[in-house]
Amino acid sequence: DRSAFVNGELSVATQDRQIESVWLLAVAYDADGKPLGLRRWEACLPTSDPGKIPFETIVYSMAGPIASVELFAEARLSTP
Repeated sequence: DRSAFVNGELSVATQDRQIESVWLLAVAYDADGKPLGLRRWEACLPTSDPGKIPFETIVYSMAGPIASVELFAEARLSTP
């Protein structure tokens, strides 16, 4: 209960541009909604399919049991 494994797939709408970077932030929270830990993950690029970028990481708690994890993603595309 002091670590959480998260995995899945990200999808990036590229608008026919090259992906420069894809980051994912996993934030672990306790039962009261207070943040306990976070982990940043970065995609290995280039990718052959921007519609399916697999990810997996582990986020650890610094102060107690993890009740939930939220994910936040950011993708940067090349400038045309």
